[in-house]
Amino acid sequence: MNEDRSADESGARRLPAEYYIAKLAIELEMHDGWSEGSAPVRPELFAPGTSRIRTGLLATFVDLVAGHTPNGPFGPTVDLRVEVFGPSPVEGRVHLTCHGLRAGKRLIVTETMLSGSLGGPPFARAISTFINNHLGAPVDARSVTLPPMAEASFDEFIGPTVRADGALEVEVHHRISNGMQGTVQGGAQATVAEMAAEHAAASFGWGHRFVAADLDIRYLSGVRVGPLVARAAVHLGADGRPRAAVRLTDGGNADSLVSYVALTLDRAD
Repeated sequence: MNEDRSADESGARRLPAEYYIAKLAIELEMHDGWSEGSAPVRPELFAPGTSRIRTGLLATFVDLVAGHTPNGPFGPTVDLRVEVFGPSPVEGRVHLTCHGLRAGKRLIVTETMLSGSLGGPPFARAISTFINNHLGAPVDARSVTLPPMAEASFDEFIGPTVRADGALEVEVHHRISNGMQGTVQGGAQATVAEMAAEHAAASFGWGHRFVAADLDIRYLSGVRVGPLVARAAVHLGADGRPRAAVRLTDGGNADSLVSYVALTLDRAD
């Protein structure tokens, strides 16, 4: 992450406006050693043609909020699961409240509740695991200004292309990189997996848009070369909802496995 002069003087890192995380405008606060956060609901968060927030973007919110303490971020992230059980807000803000479940010498496990109003009923829950490893100064995430976007959606911002074999391919550009870990930002990986699952579900011919009702991602390795390639296998569950398994691989590194994602999809239109 780049830092400006004021960030250097304050000790907090300031994210460049063109960066994926900066576009989400997440604000952080710390209470009793754990984090709370919120982010504005902007139309670019929605799956194109719908008013449903991409669950991969909710995972990005969680990754940043749950992965921070008053002393700064820790990690890397080991795994993260988001379950969406109610409608996501279409305006206002998404509010996140994180609680620690266990803080051991090796791993930190957290629960994060997501709601559409401060103190309101949750619409989603996340469980995440991080390596208990301090990564440096905190991100400056107070009174965040919402950066403009030239793209109509985060789908377009991330910019996958469809390969001849049906997989999605994403160039590892600086706007979605995780400089601290030398890979693609974990929430961006989750969003790419969700897009790949939806693309694969289209092969059933239903003609619907889908978002993930349940997204469970396991981070296994980094993206050393790129591009990031997402291959999804989809089948229909007994309840009529598509289930997907997505393998994210490093296309320039012998397709080594980067992360593995299990998803349950819901209609978004």
